[in-house]
Parts: sequence; C-alpha cells; structure tokens
Amino acid sequence: MTKKAVKIELTMAQPDLFVVIANNGKSFVVQQETDLPGLASTFGWDIRALQKNARMGPPCRHGGTDGSIDCPVCKLPVEEFIESARQFLMAHQGSIVSDLGYFDETD
Repeated sequence: MTKKAVKIELTMAQPDLFVVIANNGKSFVVQQETDLPGLASTFGWDIRALQKNARMGPPCRHGGTDGSIDCPVCKLPVEEFIESARQFLMAHQGSIVSDLGYFDETD
C-alpha cells in the first residue's frame, strides 16, 4: 500500500452543520459545538488570538484548554471559544488543507 497525501475541504451544509470532505472520497459531519474549536484549528484558527481583556497584562495562551472547555487560567468561557471558532469556519468555507489525521492516508 502506498501512502497518499489527503487534502480536506471545509463546507457547510446548513447553519452549524459543517462537513469535511477528503480528496479520497470520504467525508464527515461536525455537529457537536465543542468540536468546532478543534476543527477550526485544523483550518488555521488560533485559540490564542481570542483574549478576555487584552489590556489586563500579558495575553493568555489558553494552555489549559483546546477551546472545548473554559480556560482555567483567564476564565474565558467555552461559549466564546466556540463562537469564535464558528465565525472562523463560516468565513473559511471552501478552504482546503492537508489532513492532519481525520482520514486514513493509505489506498
């Protein structure tokens, strides 16, 4: 079996229903809100860009969360991570990136 680079494309079937389509013909649907930050990071969203109050000391790196729970350091609520990720995904429909592990790379 040969390894083949898999590319994935972000599409949206309806509001809050994101579909990832691979160039190998496979696809999956993302409906769970807490999965949006992880999916968004695959397409380039940076969790560190979201800050509770940029004027209050150094920016938080949100090292204790992937965006699916409140940040234990700065207390930024999960809802803000999810909404930021949702907006990013909506703005990046049609983006194509290398698959980072959603799909099998072998023929």
